[in-house]
Amino acid sequence: MKRKLLVLDWLNEALDIFVEYWRTMLERRRAQRDLARGCPKLKQMFLRMVGYVPDFVAPKTMNEKINWRKLYDRAAVYQVIADKVRLRDYLVARVGAERADAVLPRRRLVTRWPTSARLAAAGTGVAIKPNHGSGWVTIVAKGDTPDWRAIAAQARSWLRRTYGLSLQEWAYWAIPPQLIVEDLVLSADGHPAQDIKFAVMDGVCVYIFVEQDRFLDHRLSYYEPDWTPMQLAMGTNAVAAHQAAPRFLAEMRAFAEEIGRDFDYIRVDFLCGADEWRLNELTMYRSSGVAAFDPPHLDLHFGQMWKHRPYSGIWRG
Repeated sequence: MKRKLLVLDWLNEALDIFVEYWRTMLERRRAQRDLARGCPKLKQMFLRMVGYVPDFVAPKTMNEKINWRKLYDRAAVYQVIADKVRLRDYLVARVGAERADAVLPRRRLVTRWPTSARLAAAGTGVAIKPNHGSGWVTIVAKGDTPDWRAIAAQARSWLRRTYGLSLQEWAYWAIPPQLIVEDLVLSADGHPAQDIKFAVMDGVCVYIFVEQDRFLDHRLSYYEPDWTPMQLAMGTNAVAAHQAAPRFLAEMRAFAEEIGRDFDYIRVDFLCGADEWRLNELTMYRSSGVAAFDPPHLDLHFGQMWKHRPYSGIWRG
């Protein structure tokens, strides 16, 4: 019986490999065709989701400028910071190895071929995610007894995908896929820590938002840099009630602005737990530039604040 299950698993994965390969090939061809034609499909998606006809050549709004960056700003550093494995290399060059290791979650495993045995050996109380995408994550709470075979199969499926093809997020496309297993950062109630994200332009934080209950009842709340609540919503996400400032607000903002001095715009994302904060990722393409602002005038407001310039930081790779 066990042998039959193993054979069935192998056949299912072989079929998945076949399907993912051809799906990715078709997506890549569509993306290349759309780019060659001036991105009509991307512009249609923008109009549908944001609500106005975009100008990606002479952008004025925040959403337009994110799309301009995707299409025309090909700084090599973006491929480094988009790669959650190589992000450490960037931080080491920027702030030194000791500080880099202090701000990143501790990694238990980095592998190109995740198996149930390897994942089980890494233990529980972890976040499992690929290095070459966004939003793909499995949480395994401390003491859980999960189906490691299913998690490994899902992880291998992630590694076969290319992230951001239809949205022209080129920085992700050439990243060698790997899986990361890292320590879970916890809030006081034992749930995964909140995601607190700092939008930074030329080293100055311009707004902050919090992802609350990301894995249960996903909601967002927005704040001025001093944590004054903002009446703002973006995209289709539900709005959360505003909350008290987090314990580590000053430390996180200082680090975000330090890293952000290298970029005309970057979003610096943290996990803020009960007793610690950790850097989660650096994001160049906030919601891929297709999240409508409410109120709409803030799209232009933040777009006017963002002054495009070439990357001028320490990375020369």
